[in-house]
Amino acid sequence: MPKVLWIVFILTSSIVQAAPKADLWERWLGYSVDSKIIVDHKVLDDFLSNYTLEDSHGNRLIKYASVTKQDKKDLDDYIKRLAAVDPASLNRNEQFAFWVNFYNVLTIQLILDNYPIESIAKLGGFFSFGPWDKKITSVMGEELTLNDIEHRILRPIWKDNRIHYVVNCASMGCPNIGKRAFAAENRDAQLDAAAKEFINASKGVRVSGSTLVLSKIYQWYSEDFGTLDTLMEHLSRYREDPLLYTKQELTRLQVSFEYNWSLNEP
Repeated sequence: MPKVLWIVFILTSSIVQAAPKADLWERWLGYSVDSKIIVDHKVLDDFLSNYTLEDSHGNRLIKYASVTKQDKKDLDDYIKRLAAVDPASLNRNEQFAFWVNFYNVLTIQLILDNYPIESIAKLGGFFSFGPWDKKITSVMGEELTLNDIEHRILRPIWKDNRIHYVVNCASMGCPNIGKRAFAAENRDAQLDAAAKEFINASKGVRVSGSTLVLSKIYQWYSEDFGTLDTLMEHLSRYREDPLLYTKQELTRLQVSFEYNWSLNEP
């Protein structure tokens, strides 16, 4: 391979493998403990109800090709309404639902605006991978990227590794998009359900002979999931078929990581 192509390969490979650290943006720490404000997510709720289906492998897919102009406009209007919300006026649970749903609907909008496309990863420039560092919205006068929402707001404020199961990157390897918009009530139950769904899916965790095959999410975000020991504890909490390894076996365990960036559509 010519040297120039090798350089490009090395650069793009490092981009793919690198994951942002949780880096708190203090601007978004404020909240209202006693706030009764409820953000309306019915548009996203209806969209997911109308345009998602499950394949035979349990992947929840979005029928992007079937989305009507009116429903696309409704999503765009919903995004504008979210952008007008002051997150500091919300209580913590409403805030969490706000940011998760905002992330997911912005991702859906990106796909619809560029459809047809094979993968969200194709939306980056020549020397970037995907659209996650592109400023695509603004809240309270602050321009935001998808990476800002996930890695500078959600992860560092809530410090909950289950967040990775509810933000969707429009890819087959990603934890499924929810059947409904994330709701402020019963936050823990929804996070647990999403974790259980992914960890019991072959794209999340599977055993292949003597090798434990894991989603690259666990490699990219080892900062959140910890050592192999603590990761195994996390996985075992949600696995229907427990992963039973002694500490000695864990030291010899072969682990591989995989991820499918194909678009999450039928």
